[in-house]
Amino acid sequence: MKSVVIEYQYYKKQGGNKSLCSQELTDIASKRIVVTNHPFEDDGKSIILNHTNQGKDLGGKLIGIDYLLNTNQEFDLLFLLHDKRSPHSPLGNFWFNELTYIFQEPSLSILLKEMNKPEIGVCCSKNYIKSEYVASTKSFQTSNNEILIQLMDAFKVYPPKPYSFVAGTMFCCKWNPLKEFFSKFDAMEIRSSLEKGNVQDIGMGTYTHSWERILPWILTSQGFSIKGL
Repeated sequence: MKSVVIEYQYYKKQGGNKSLCSQELTDIASKRIVVTNHPFEDDGKSIILNHTNQGKDLGGKLIGIDYLLNTNQEFDLLFLLHDKRSPHSPLGNFWFNELTYIFQEPSLSILLKEMNKPEIGVCCSKNYIKSEYVASTKSFQTSNNEILIQLMDAFKVYPPKPYSFVAGTMFCCKWNPLKEFFSKFDAMEIRSSLEKGNVQDIGMGTYTHSWERILPWILTSQGFSIKGL
């Protein structure tokens, strides 16, 4: 299966930024889209796109998706990752390692086999499949509840209960369901609705964090499932 990577790099690394991809993922990817504003040490396999900090890593990934659509790229699998540091938490590096071990062997080979199954739409770290839905109140136990309901109705995204999503927004997914969705709804227009800066959803919901949940729901609302490794 032909694969493409979108990686978002917000933080500047001493000595220059390098790809976040494992060597194994680099080997199988036919193309790598790097969204960053910093000097990047390219191995000749990257397409580098600039960005402003709008929508955090989700906004950067939307830039990559827009590029793929506008250049009519044909492929099967999309890998999404970013340099997760989470300055508000000391666990940023831990989360990055927990979310991305599936992009290394021996997990990567298992992931590719799972993604060959017609029913699987998303593959991710099993510990980061989350649900915030509370059946008794028919609402989401998050500050993003009202925005989520608004976006689900506006974009006709209705995933099955319990509305599982991938916390951390690093996963592999089938491209065609996303391509179909973003051919109807412009990725850059969606990005323009996201908050600027290092926005958090503590106490108040954000469109940025709501779209992090909507993104995998685009696939599960089309009948695909999420597989954790």
